[in-house]
Amino acid sequence: MVLDTNGLVELNAGRVSEAVATLQEAARLAPLEPTIHYRLGAAQLKSGNRAAAAASLRKALEMNPSFPEASEARALLESL
Repeated sequence: MVLDTNGLVELNAGRVSEAVATLQEAARLAPLEPTIHYRLGAAQLKSGNRAAAAASLRKALEMNPSFPEASEARALLESL
């Protein structure tokens, strides 16, 4: 998904608020894709919104406990 990739690029470039907005839209358009929720959670955590990050990370792991970034999602969730 293009929005997901754009959000990741924005996040890696330090444009955190843009990344959060882009990834929120990506999650709205692909609500069953755990990787998008994981990336949204990572962006929310970088933005300082720990509660939203935890919710997004949990959602990703509930959807699929073994999606490719699941171990990273668990590590971020445990860091909260």
